[in-house]
Amino acid sequence: ALAVWPGTVHGNDQLASSLIHTEAELHPTWSAFFDPDTSVYTKEFAFFHNVVGGRALFHLLYQRSGGAHSTERTMGHAWSGDMVHWVGDTLAFAVDTTWWNRRNVWSPSLVEVNGRTYMFYTGVDDQKDQRIGYVSTAVLDTSNTVWDSPRVMVWEASMTAWAVPDPPVYDGETPFRDCYVTHDPEHPGHLLMYYNAHDFNTAALNRGGLAVGVAR
Repeated sequence: ALAVWPGTVHGNDQLASSLIHTEAELHPTWSAFFDPDTSVYTKEFAFFHNVVGGRALFHLLYQRSGGAHSTERTMGHAWSGDMVHWVGDTLAFAVDTTWWNRRNVWSPSLVEVNGRTYMFYTGVDDQKDQRIGYVSTAVLDTSNTVWDSPRVMVWEASMTAWAVPDPPVYDGETPFRDCYVTHDPEHPGHLLMYYNAHDFNTAALNRGGLAVGVAR
């Protein structure tokens, strides 16, 4: 579940087209968003607020896992004007034939740059190696959102001086994921990306583990 405020969102059983309407149960100090499919749980997510056509919208984009989506090949998108009443598109984003994200799509991060909204995310290829890339859209709206092609890979282990590609401790599968992208407060016009990867110091000890890196 995703912790949000001010209500716990539960999906109902009514499906209109590909969209599912949900309602919130209010709690004094906490709440959580649940995927409308009770067999699916939400994992890494991005929270975003914008104004579209005079409407203020809150957005949740999240990785879907478990149940029929245990392969983690899709992301859901839910939006609300008040964080109480939500509409969800459970198939808002999915793997495609792009080589670096054919197997999985994980851990979205949203940032607005020069009037466009960019979604950075982890893509997993057919060899189970992980990389970070993005798509963008002119308007992050509701079900009308159109992500531009192509999907652009921007960061992988071999581009760093410390992350280990194909580590034996992970059976040759490169862990390189979970980015968070934000504006650099000290350098206007630049972005900072925080992410997780397996580092050479840990690899030298022949043990698993991830460290946090930062790129600009």
